[in-house]
Amino acid sequence: MTGRPAVPPLGRVLETGLYVDDLARAAAFYEGVMGLAPMLADERFIAYPVGGTVLLMTLAASASYI
Repeated sequence: MTGRPAVPPLGRVLETGLYVDDLARAAAFYEGVMGLAPMLADERFIAYPVGGTVLLMTLAASASYI
């Protein structure tokens, strides 16, 4: 035993985030080619439900980097 607390197992991915340079172009691909329908969107991001998780696309220019 290392003295560290046990890490719980990873059950699933809840959300995947992508930064995109062209939100309209990315939306055209995911909606037109992949057949996804947005669940929430504005001029800075689009969220798609995908198999019990969420694909969140954020416009790279609106991202804040740490």
